[in-house]
Amino acid sequence: MEIKLRNSPEKILTLLLIVVACLVIFNSVGQMIRFLTGHGKIFGFVPLFHLNQEGNIPTWFSSGILFIAGALAGMIALIKGKMEDTYYLYWIGLCGVFIFLSADEAASIHETISEPLRKLNLGGLLYYTWIAPASILVFFMGLIYLKFFWSLPKRTKILFIISAALFLTGALVVESIGGYLDDQSGRDTPVYELFSGIEETLEMLGVSIFIYSLLDYMKIEFGNFRIRLISDKSDLDDG
Repeated sequence: MEIKLRNSPEKILTLLLIVVACLVIFNSVGQMIRFLTGHGKIFGFVPLFHLNQEGNIPTWFSSGILFIAGALAGMIALIKGKMEDTYYLYWIGLCGVFIFLSADEAASIHETISEPLRKLNLGGLLYYTWIAPASILVFFMGLIYLKFFWSLPKRTKILFIISAALFLTGALVVESIGGYLDDQSGRDTPVYELFSGIEETLEMLGVSIFIYSLLDYMKIEFGNFRIRLISDKSDLDDG
């Protein structure tokens, strides 16, 4: 049995951007109601769509799209491996990174890992102590992946740069500003919520564009590909 997959990157990106826009709007409305009226729940609406809260719709959406990005990178790795492509291990690496990020988004693993660093009592832009080691890891990963990056088609390189710039600006730069605000006045302020909303929005946009770039790359490299499922003895005999 064969399943034909028709790759439509533009439609998928449009769908993802619509979902991101809806989540941002719902979060903004919820936070405006919260700070203007003092009501922090509104029948569960505010926490359900709060971008800076765990275990709700935005969290699971973010975790889900990170997992999809990892799965797509893994699919590319499998195909490239069968083609004996030089760079298939890099795709496996990307798969692992995004699967980890998906789990981290759902379970806040980075908070647990960075707990020992809190003893350093860093403040200001390094109030969230995990940002420093994360930035170092990103730098070295960039160096490791440089050769792989230059091997990609020009269009894919541009899309990777855009997605990485959006995601890392949110995850590292805006997050560090949020840490500074948290250090100075706590999290329960409109300004902190504004920056945490910007951070999450940039991350979701970055991952959405990364998914688009992977689908677009697959379309360039493989076209509308097929998956063959061996379901019975006749299929085995035919194969």
